[in-house]
Parts: sequence; structure tokens; C-alpha cells
Amino acid sequence: MAFPLFTSIRPPSSDSECSYLRDCLNSWRVAGFDPVSASGPSEIEALRALDLPVVFAHLTEDGRPRIGALLEVIRDSGARFAGIINSDCKIIGIPSVAENLNASLSRRLALAWRIDVGDAGPVPSVGFDAFFFDTRTLLDDDLGFKIGDPWWDYWFPLACERMGAEVEVLPPILTHRVHPLNWNKQQFEDKGRLVWRWDRKVGKPTFDDLDTCLAVELRTRFHTASKTICITGVPSRPEEVFCALYVAAQLKEQLGLQEQEVIDAYLEAADAAPTRAEALHGASRFCRVKGRNEEGFQLARKGLAIGRPSNATDIASWLYDYGLLDELAVSGYWSGHYRESLDACVSILASAACPPDERERIAANARFALEKLIATVNL
Repeated sequence: MAFPLFTSIRPPSSDSECSYLRDCLNSWRVAGFDPVSASGPSEIEALRALDLPVVFAHLTEDGRPRIGALLEVIRDSGARFAGIINSDCKIIGIPSVAENLNASLSRRLALAWRIDVGDAGPVPSVGFDAFFFDTRTLLDDDLGFKIGDPWWDYWFPLACERMGAEVEVLPPILTHRVHPLNWNKQQFEDKGRLVWRWDRKVGKPTFDDLDTCLAVELRTRFHTASKTICITGVPSRPEEVFCALYVAAQLKEQLGLQEQEVIDAYLEAADAAPTRAEALHGASRFCRVKGRNEEGFQLARKGLAIGRPSNATDIASWLYDYGLLDELAVSGYWSGHYRESLDACVSILASAACPPDERERIAANARFALEKLIATVNL
């Protein structure tokens, strides 16, 4: 087994789930990995009947396995390098990912975060969904974590780091269908406090301490780590190139990187997909927030000239319905383009797509732009 990629698969409950699972497994194989599912007895029996492209590692019980049980299976495989991935993630179609990692992982752990795809368009997730590592840096304890628990994806790289691994974050190489969370607020707090104590922090943290302090601290720490591992090759589908670059730009914005670096990242994504306007909307919105209103206005106008793509997947419909017009209206007002601002507001208000809870704000913006126009004429 050249580069085993371990997961834990539950039997799918529908034909569509089975088809999606098969797509995920095939994407791992295309990237050069050997999929392995650590599953319980009845799960394996059900999964074998589906003839999926995966081999099985036998666990004694069904259900979500403990991380320790999964690590034991990995050690027993004898592989020098291996990975763990959530079973509902696809690897973007970049060839030779496993080969490149195999040449770069000595004493390292590479983290991969996912791109969530759904009605809101592609967006970055806040955690990590795949780990590729030198098995010599694996730990013995698992703190009681199971696959899918909140916080295990932050704790695991910290624990490997204590075992001597150098932690790095890969460019976005995963996509994931949006679905309801598999955990609740109480579980988030319980597991977060476990990591808090394990990381030698004192006191009893509140939910906000965990959500806005510890999670942000760890996320920023990992995403700003040194990056020497290179994943070469180009995704096989232009849509995947766009999604990866677009989400990378969103993440740079979330991490508070330099303004021009964030804008350039959005523009790189826009150049990769000339028929899509999401990245131009992101750049326009970011410029407005930073007070660069003329730039924001011009970017929104450029995005509106593109129009809604006819054959793209996972588009953010609201953005084409009114989002770009809204950005043009606001940035246009603050940069002196009052006529364009008024026209954009009127177009939104005349559209059935105008959100009811935004109508009052947009109408007020229209009045402000009209007042400026009248004042300009009277000068």
C-alpha cells in the first residue's frame, strides 16, 4: 500500500448518498491514495455489498471510532506515511497529490481544510478535514476523541507537534457538501474545554472564550505556519481552480492579511473564471469595508457586466440577483457616483429577489443618492 488514506465510512442511507460516497473515494484514488475504511462488523458487511473502491480495516464495534482505534489501525498497516480524511470530502482533481506528499512529509504533518459547497456558493470551513503525516509522529493518547467530534481536528495537529512533527497547511484541495452539524453547542463546549486544559490554559472558559479566542488562535497559528510542501499540478476542472482560489481569498480575508494581498487573491480567482462574478463581488465588498470605495465601485461594475453564468455549479444566486448591485450602490454613493447608486437601488427594489429585511435599508440608500443628485444639480 503506497499511501493509505484512512477514514471511517457509515453505510449510506440512499442511492444519492452512495453515489456521492463513491465519487469521494474515486477522487482519493485519482489523487494517488489507497482508501481504507476502519469500520465495525455490520458496517463492513453492508458496505461490501456496495462494491465500493475501498479496503476495510476491521474494528470490534460499529459507529464512530475513537481516534486511538484509528491510529492503531494506521500503525498496524506499517506505512511510513499515511492520512486521515472525513469520508464526505472529495479531493480536487490534482494528479499526483500522494506522490508529492510522499516526498515531503518526513517528520511533518500537513493539514487540509475543505471548501463547503452549497446554495451560498463555495466558502471555507473553519476546521480541518484531512491530515497527512509521518506515522513516526503519531501519539498514543486520544483524550477520548472520536472521528467527527468538535475540536479533534485542532487537538490532533497540536498533539503531533508535541511529538516532533512540523505542522503545515496545504492549499485548498478538498470540497464538501454542506450538511447540518453532527454536534451541538454543549459538545462544542465540553470538547473545547478538554483541549483548553490539555493546552495548559487555566480557568474555566466560556463558549465565547472557546469560539472567539482559542479557535481563532489555533486557526491563525496553523494557517500562518511555514509552507514548504508543494502540491504541484493543476486541477482537472476549471471550476475547481476557481473554487480553490476563491476560498483561499476568503480565508486570507478572515486571517486579516494585508489589504492588497487579499484583493489580489480575489482578482486571481476572478481571472481563473471569467464567466463568474463571485470573486469580483468579494473584492468589491472588501474594498468597501476598507474605505476603498472607488475600487469597490469599479469591481462591482465589472462583475455586473459578466451576468449570471448559465452552466456553473454551486453559484451564490443572491449575489447575481442583488448582491453586486448592492455593492455598486453603496460604493458608488461614497465615491460620488450618485446616478449609478440610485439606479442600482431602484433595480433592487423593483426585483422580486430583494430581501424583505433589506428593503428599508436599500430604499434609504436610494433617497440618500437622490438627495445628492438634486444637490449637485442645484449647484
